[in-house]
Amino acid sequence: MSGEALSRPPLDAGIAEILSKLPPMHFPTNSDEISQFHEAVLESLAPATDAILSDPNIQIESSQINGPRGDIPLVILRPKSAISSSDLCPGILFLHGGAMISGNPFNGLNIVSDMITELNAVVISVDYRLAP
Repeated sequence: MSGEALSRPPLDAGIAEILSKLPPMHFPTNSDEISQFHEAVLESLAPATDAILSDPNIQIESSQINGPRGDIPLVILRPKSAISSSDLCPGILFLHGGAMISGNPFNGLNIVSDMITELNAVVISVDYRLAP
């Protein structure tokens, strides 16, 4: 490399217009900021998480699988109306957002909650190690 700075590729005009209207974003750069960001994300997602946890039509089970560096926690969600565990049904592997620094396996499940009840889908949400 010659040491030249790389320029950003051009954005679609419509996307550029939308981005210009958004407030500037600050991304955490140290452990204290990451912790504060993590707490703020969990607080903002709490209502959606509470709705999933209290949904009378969804059964929630905690489990784990063996990983190369220890057990990996899972949350398994299925409709309470499921006939039998041997019935075939759609399966969804869900990885929560959070940029690898924030969140938990319940965050964002509101995105797939309708699929659980309407399609009799089983959702497996994986917990993963967050960056320090």
